[in-house]
Amino acid sequence: MRDATVEDQTVLVSDKGYGAVTHLGPNLELRRCALVLRISARQLMLLGPQLTNCFVDVKRKLHNVKWLDAYLERRSPRGGQATRVRRSGGMPCGRSRLT
Repeated sequence: MRDATVEDQTVLVSDKGYGAVTHLGPNLELRRCALVLRISARQLMLLGPQLTNCFVDVKRKLHNVKWLDAYLERRSPRGGQATRVRRSGGMPCGRSRLT
């Protein structure tokens, strides 16, 4: 998935089926989306996606994923100043709201 702006949708990243999405970016912006990751860390490629106010649901443990390649951001509902979210290393299995 690349060169797009997606808003208010569920984005499934999976290795199953025809046209399976296993990479995010470049020039991909997700706003207020639910990002469901159903692939291993080895298959996931982050090429500079921008996630703003997204909910990330990780179905498998992601060890050694370079989240530093992604721009994670949270904005207040009233249009306040953006806060850059810093992540390092992998994200554990489970759910995470960008906070």
